[in-house]
Amino acid sequence: EYFRLLSGVSIVTPDGAPPRRLVAGDSMIIRPGFEGTWEVVETTRKEYVIRI
Repeated sequence: EYFRLLSGVSIVTPDGAPPRRLVAGDSMIIRPGFEGTWEVVETTRKEYVIRI
């Protein structure tokens, strides 16, 4: 999944890696098999693309 945050604040923490704080305008790719957590600090809206 590729996504870009439209609004809000979230923290994505892959298992075994440091957390990444995401704010509006940030983008990220989450690869298949991702394991970790997604903490919503402020209500978050995103646009995303997934590959099936």
